[in-house]
Amino acid sequence: MKQLLLLIFLNFVTFTTFGQKSDSVSSITDSIHSVVERKASPKEGLATFMKVFAENFDTTNGDSIPDTVDQVKIRMRFIVEKDGSFTDIKSGEFNELNKRAVRVLKSMPKWKPAELNDKIVRSNFTLLITINVNNEITNTED
Repeated sequence: MKQLLLLIFLNFVTFTTFGQKSDSVSSITDSIHSVVERKASPKEGLATFMKVFAENFDTTNGDSIPDTVDQVKIRMRFIVEKDGSFTDIKSGEFNELNKRAVRVLKSMPKWKPAELNDKIVRSNFTLLITINVNNEITNTED
């Protein structure tokens, strides 16, 4: 009788473990991760992404950037989804520059998503964008 109970208990534990494993895989890929094995990244590379972003960021529209400002720095936080799209985009306080940055990010191509345990996962991403708004080119070479 003890052997039969032990066998039934082992079968229950085995089925429960397998059931939890599939649930944990699902929860891994559906959760939003900050720590991953391979971070999400632009398909065209970060340097190209930043260049295109800066080119599409309109610094001439409106009076929001004073003439004395040479650089605009914007910190953006967003989620890179499993398909490489961006969701939950946040960009500092709600002002015209940040609204422009969000519009530009939404227009950019999808990224390569992050990976964890060889699975494609959703991930947090923070990006500091610096855009030079002073169009004068200075030569520092003698």
